[in-house]
Amino acid sequence: MSGTPPVRQTRKVSVLYFDGCPNHQPTADLVRALIKDFDLDADVEEVELASPEDVERLHFLGSPTVQVNGLDIEPAARSRTDYAMSCRLYKTPDGLPSRDMLVLALGAPGDGSKVEPTGRHKSGGAACCCEASDRPLPPAAMRRLPSVRGGLIATGGSVVAAVLSSACCLAPLLLVAFGASAAGVSNLFGPWRPFFIAAAVTMLALSFYQTFIRKPAAECCSGEGSSRRKLGRATWWVSAVVVAAFVFFPKYVGLGVVGSPSRASPGNPAGQVPSLEFAFRVDGMHCEACATSLTATLSKVEGVTRANVEFGSKVAQVDVTDEHVIRRVLDATRRAGFSVASKSGNSDTP
Repeated sequence: MSGTPPVRQTRKVSVLYFDGCPNHQPTADLVRALIKDFDLDADVEEVELASPEDVERLHFLGSPTVQVNGLDIEPAARSRTDYAMSCRLYKTPDGLPSRDMLVLALGAPGDGSKVEPTGRHKSGGAACCCEASDRPLPPAAMRRLPSVRGGLIATGGSVVAAVLSSACCLAPLLLVAFGASAAGVSNLFGPWRPFFIAAAVTMLALSFYQTFIRKPAAECCSGEGSSRRKLGRATWWVSAVVVAAFVFFPKYVGLGVVGSPSRASPGNPAGQVPSLEFAFRVDGMHCEACATSLTATLSKVEGVTRANVEFGSKVAQVDVTDEHVIRRVLDATRRAGFSVASKSGNSDTP
C-alpha cells in the first residue's frame, strides 16, 4: 500500500534588523543558504524596525534577530522581554547566529550539539552584533549611538546660560577691576537672570538624561562608545559644579569680594575729615556685586571722601566735601543704571 506523501510545511522566517547593522545581511544570506542546502520549504522576509512600537510588537531582542514562525531561533531567548533597538551578538567568531542554531530552528537535519547560547546585552538587555566584527559601523548605525554628543552640547549650553545668569553681577566686578565703567551693565542683564537660570537648569537636566538615564541604542557598535560615555559623565559633573558656582554667585560674592566697604576717593586724602555725611536709598540692585560696583563708582566722584553702598539695606552712605557734590553723586548713581530715592523712599530733589 502506497503511503500519502507528507505535506511540506512552509516556514516563515523573519530576519529583524535596524538600518545600518553590519550583521544583518550576512545573517539573512546564511539563512537563505541553509534553506537552499536542506531544500526547505520556507519564506524569508527581512523586516526593518524603525520605531519603539515595532520593537515591542515583534519581540525584537537586538539586530539581527531571527524568528521562525514568530519564535526566536534561540529557545532560551523566547521568554525574554528586554526588547530594545540595540545590537545583538551571537557567541561565534563572526558574531552571526551559528549554523547549528539555525539548522535546529529551521527543523532541518542536524544534531544541534554545537548550538551556543546568545550573548547578553552589555547594558543589561540584548546582545551586540558588532563587538565580534572588525568592520566599521555604517553611518546609519552611528546615528543610533547614545547621544553623547547631544549630552555634551546640552552641558555646554547649561554652562553658557549659567555664566549669563551671573553676568549682571560678574560683569560689573570685572569692569571695575579693570578700571572701566560698569554703568548700566547690571540692569542690562538683571531682568534676564531668571530666564538664564531656568535655561541652565533645563539644559543641565537634559544633559543628565542623555548621559546617565537614556538607554544606549547601540553603544557596543562603536569601540569608542564606553570611553565616550565616561567622558560625557565626567564632563557633566564638572559642568554641574560650574553651573552651580555661577548660578549662586550673587549669593556668596559678598563673602569675599565685598570686603572693604569704604573707599577713599581719588584726589582726596584717605584720612580727610568730611564736611558732610549724606545717605540715600538705591533701587535696582540685584546682588552684592551691584553694591560693590556702585561703591567704586561713587568713590571716584570728585569731592567724595568716602562711599559705602549696602546691598541688604539698599542704602548708600557717602561723605562729601560740600553740598554741591551731592548732585554729582546722585547723577553718577543714575548713570550707573540705578534709581535714587531718599532714605524714606521719596524721590530725591537735590
